[in-house]
Amino acid sequence: MPWLIKVQELLTELVYRNDELRLVTVMKDEYEHYDEALSRKPDYADAYLGRAHANFAMHRYDAAIRDYEEAARLEPNNRTARRYREIAQTHSEEGDSRG
Repeated sequence: MPWLIKVQELLTELVYRNDELRLVTVMKDEYEHYDEALSRKPDYADAYLGRAHANFAMHRYDAAIRDYEEAARLEPNNRTARRYREIAQTHSEEGDSRG
């Protein structure tokens, strides 16, 4: 029955990869949505925050950091932007960034 365990492990890995691919697809759509909003209203802090979250989910930590910083610049009391910027910075420093 060791082969059954190996098959289960492979299936689990495939499901995980499929879920990650689905998440990236959804986040790309979200990114485009917020990017479009920012093209129409470049001072919209919530759109920067949303785009930052999409970048973060896609492991684009450096881009997320820039968007979190812009959201915080536009809304200096935005604790969410500052908090997530710190988290993204940690990931970026650990070398886990895709852009």
